[in-house]
Amino acid sequence: MSFVIKASAERPGDDESFKALLVSQCQQLTKCWQHFYATRLAELPAAHLTTLRIAASALPDYRMHLNYLNARVRDNDGVNPDDNSILFIRLNRGGKELGGEELIFSLFKSAFPAAKDAVENAASGFLAPSRLFSLLVRLVASDGDPANLANGISLQSFKTKIKDLEFKGQLDDFIHNRVAKIMDKARDLLTGPHVYSLPSALATRTIRNAPNAFLAMLYWLNKGGGVDANSSEHRSLLAVFTVVSWFSPGNNNQQGENLATWMKATKSSPLDEFWSPKHIWPLFIQSEDPIPIFPDPVQLKDFLEQTVVNDANYNWETLGATCPYHAVFDGYTRLPNPEIMPVAKHPDEQTSTPRQLVLQANLREFVGMLSSNYNMLLFAQREFITRAFGEFQQWDVVLDDTNAPWDWDHIYPSASGRHNVYPTYRAWHDKIGNKRVEELSSNRSNGDSAPKVKLADEKTRKDSFISEEIWGLIQQVSPSIKDEANARLLCRINVRRMAEIYAEWHNVLHIGDLVKP
Repeated sequence: MSFVIKASAERPGDDESFKALLVSQCQQLTKCWQHFYATRLAELPAAHLTTLRIAASALPDYRMHLNYLNARVRDNDGVNPDDNSILFIRLNRGGKELGGEELIFSLFKSAFPAAKDAVENAASGFLAPSRLFSLLVRLVASDGDPANLANGISLQSFKTKIKDLEFKGQLDDFIHNRVAKIMDKARDLLTGPHVYSLPSALATRTIRNAPNAFLAMLYWLNKGGGVDANSSEHRSLLAVFTVVSWFSPGNNNQQGENLATWMKATKSSPLDEFWSPKHIWPLFIQSEDPIPIFPDPVQLKDFLEQTVVNDANYNWETLGATCPYHAVFDGYTRLPNPEIMPVAKHPDEQTSTPRQLVLQANLREFVGMLSSNYNMLLFAQREFITRAFGEFQQWDVVLDDTNAPWDWDHIYPSASGRHNVYPTYRAWHDKIGNKRVEELSSNRSNGDSAPKVKLADEKTRKDSFISEEIWGLIQQVSPSIKDEANARLLCRINVRRMAEIYAEWHNVLHIGDLVKP
């Protein structure tokens, strides 16, 4: 970028001149980078740089606005003339960009100064007050109709709404008289002392990244909904909550549409059926961005073995094409109209029916979402996380993994996934099958130790969700993983453990009951 700015400052009038200026800048680099930039740039047609040249031509006219601190401010900010640590903190924290929710919450605090503490206390240690408040605004604005929950609230629309005295009164009443009780019930349903309890960090992470299912829960509780802890209804609630939160594809708008579809299905049902699997059925069969079907865990493990580990021509884009009639697709017979789902193009269309292509695309979508689903890994390690980090539930820290009190440790160290590694393994190195949550102190001490060393203790393996079957496979891996045999063994370890992580969630919450004939 610095070279582009320098070239732009000389006001080149055509693409060839602009290209020549860029090449001359790159020639100042070391020989290695000269080849990487200057040589490649010289081979690029000048016409390819037109858009960049035009956009960059305005850069020299931009000016930086500076605010100078006077001596008094400088002296107050520094412990001594050489220490400006307070100024440093101001620059780094004060410059944080405010998102829409933060701006709405700031406006709320000025309009409802007495209600600020009620929101912050209800959200304390569980989610950002600004996030809770945005959900409460949507809840009150829905006017009792669940289908309206999906309507987002922008800063401009909130400014309009708080001018409405009726809405303002309803929101103020809800915050002062209802939010604390509802949040207490929601916390208990998700993280209370029951067999289906989620670690606080996992519940917080889920609400932060996908708040729609939590909004549905707040609506249901506000209407008087409730279930007995450890009951089948409680299990169904958590099954639907995690499915919708962890596997709804698409962007925020699409996920909002999914919420609207789900809520329309619940509208005419009694409260005790709110979390019934039948209500999320439409999300599995809609034509755009469906939630993928959840296959049987045993069949999934066998399918991944065949298509990833044993297939010499493994290709992610054609995953499933080599065994289109595998038993893993048996669960897909429950779909009434799989043809309405989007079909991924496949080079072998002449021998594959459209239905098979649909099923393969759906399964590929599922495997892709599962392989990077860190929530699923946290669920599998929930006993360890609850024991080791039981008091850790601060929303503003847990959401940033770099500041969490754990590390995402690679079972096979990162050094094993770098250069000169067989490609089949490299594709799975950073997936959840090769990850585990570990305490910071342990991760710092064992560094890049081999799994045979850092997982030698049986308790450590249990905490890390390493089965004895996986441990047995780890014993067979030789120090070098550059050959095909070792690479396939590592793939077997990764995809099997991923299937085991999935099986834990699938079996505990009876996910198979969500889509029935």
